[in-house]
Amino acid sequence: MGIYQGALDFKESYAKAFYEASVEDVANGTYEISKLRTVLDALFTTCCAMSTDVLRRESR
Repeated sequence: MGIYQGALDFKESYAKAFYEASVEDVANGTYEISKLRTVLDALFTTCCAMSTDVLRRESR
């Protein structure tokens, strides 16, 4: 991308909170995951597109 995204201050505390979050925390909204869900959705969409492209090339 070539665009500086900035630094994440206190990243250790974010990582600790993520690793300590339980399924219940996610289910009841105590641990908010909307941004993580957005990243995972984009990753899934990209992987599906790449897979489709490979299958199309192989079927020629």
